[in-house]
Amino acid sequence: MLHRNGPLLARYPPVEGSLGKQYPAVDATLAARGAGDAGPLRMRSPVDGVERFAAVRAVPDYPLAVVVSRDVEPRSPTWRAQAIGTALRTLALEPAGGAAAGGSWRASCAGSMPRTSL
Repeated sequence: MLHRNGPLLARYPPVEGSLGKQYPAVDATLAARGAGDAGPLRMRSPVDGVERFAAVRAVPDYPLAVVVSRDVEPRSPTWRAQAIGTALRTLALEPAGGAAAGGSWRASCAGSMPRTSL
């Protein structure tokens, strides 16, 4: 949360020494957002240097602005490897599951057909 004249009032997660500081890049962004551009943006944080997607909104009737952001890069770089591993295991096990399901279906169909003698 920022005061519209610039100082950072609150931040989560906190960064030592960031509260109360002026950030000119944020001031420029707030000025541009006040001009009617209300869409999300991609920017490098002046507080910790991490690139983020952010949304900025002014608080009506108060001289405050709220910024909500998410890192562009995921925190855990292993999530992609885990997702790929899960997809590969699923693809590898699919034929076995299909064969088992097909075999049980054929067995149930064979048991329900009437038997005739010649």
